[in-house]
Amino acid sequence: MQAIKIPRVVPWTDFDEWTEVQRLLLSEQFDERKAGVQRVQVWATRTEVPLAVECTRSFVHVQLLDEEGNTADTVLRHLYSLAILRFVNGFCDAEQKGRTARSVQGLSEDLGIPVFLVDLRHEATHTTMPTLQALRFAIPHALRWLEENYWKKQLVHLQATKDIIKDLLKQFLDLSRTKGKKKQDIEAHLELMTSQISPSSLGRQFIPVLFLEGFMIPNVDDPKDFNKKCKELRKIWMPAIEKFQDTWINFVPMLAANAVSIIKDTLTCDEGLHTGNTGKAAAFAVNLPWKKRSHMCTWLAHWGHQLLLEFQLEHSLLVSLLRDCLDVPCSYLKQMLQTILEQLDLDKNPKVSQELLVELFCAASDFPTELFSNDSSNGIGQEFSAELNQFSQHVADLARKTKPSDTNVPENEAWTLVTDKKWVGVPLGALPGGVPSHPVLDLKLGDQDDTNARGIKRGALGDTVESETKKQRNDSKGATSSNLSVALPILDDCVVKLF
Repeated sequence: MQAIKIPRVVPWTDFDEWTEVQRLLLSEQFDERKAGVQRVQVWATRTEVPLAVECTRSFVHVQLLDEEGNTADTVLRHLYSLAILRFVNGFCDAEQKGRTARSVQGLSEDLGIPVFLVDLRHEATHTTMPTLQALRFAIPHALRWLEENYWKKQLVHLQATKDIIKDLLKQFLDLSRTKGKKKQDIEAHLELMTSQISPSSLGRQFIPVLFLEGFMIPNVDDPKDFNKKCKELRKIWMPAIEKFQDTWINFVPMLAANAVSIIKDTLTCDEGLHTGNTGKAAAFAVNLPWKKRSHMCTWLAHWGHQLLLEFQLEHSLLVSLLRDCLDVPCSYLKQMLQTILEQLDLDKNPKVSQELLVELFCAASDFPTELFSNDSSNGIGQEFSAELNQFSQHVADLARKTKPSDTNVPENEAWTLVTDKKWVGVPLGALPGGVPSHPVLDLKLGDQDDTNARGIKRGALGDTVESETKKQRNDSKGATSSNLSVALPILDDCVVKLF
């Protein structure tokens, strides 16, 4: 029986973020290295950071402090020495695999760590603290070792994994397009794909490859009609997507979210269209002509819409996908927005969607017009703008439905609807209507509580009758009793009306 692979938890969102942090940490610019150090510090709050990443951060952090010139030399020597000590010990201890411990010198030679780094570690631990000049000389060599033995090797591994995924997908397309191939052969190949692809690589490797041109996105120069191509690709990919969804339960929501994300990155990569931070697709989309960008966005939106039609997503996933669509309003996502709103059915659940309605209203009333500049020739921008105005009016109507009704409850009912204007401030412990301006509710009557309780009898309608005991009290005690006898009948009368 094959063992179950448990995905490893990593602090980065995807390997695009990991690659960006590598670029920042190993940059020559002071601000970029500082940003990389801060990002790794954020990673450390999420989960454990790999040793190579933490060592890189430590070296760069001390270098930044040294370059700023505000740290004493003694402190810098200690920080540099501690970073080198953790670097050498961390990697050498991981190689201790035998029954008997090997020397740090021998382990470092196997790893290829420069000898003088091990010597500096020995001096900082057992003898005198190394000089600042020697430490400054050693840090770039340590960073170079980390770059060669961790950062670059990870990139090579990622690229090799993407190449394997591409080969598997190409074989799947060849089988699907070959006439006479049995359905069992295609299903067997899909089973092979799902067994070789780990769940942790879906978002950062598998799905991005699916959305490359030549797979789920046809070539931009394909002469076939759009509708015919849609039918052909749906016939090929929908059975595969169903298989992937059965294997990985969150595959379809991830696929739809990635489609919207790539559309956003493709549109926002051009500063002439939209200002802001660039995302995953910006690196290659910025160099693409508008024809290819428009082709890519059209097909991504098509697949996102088809996924919504073919698969029923949970309410929370629909809301999350809706927010992603509103984050980059454009004509490509019009059908997705309409389908999501239909499936959310806001007309039947106006109160549940109060927060969402506000967000929709704000987004619909503040759509940027720059994104429609390329569609102005065929009137798409004007048409979409008119639909947005209609949609904002619809949202406003839904918001009005959530306001409480002004219809009053009949007077013979126990409870009546009141407005803020009818509320009257009264002293603590009193009730409005016929209550003395300063009622006395003395709670420290001592032994008199029992006497008073026995001396008051309730009538059928809540009226009270004073007993003989209360009439015989002296003047000082009578004042307190009199006040109580005023408050209690009103309270009893209120109870009778309510119940």
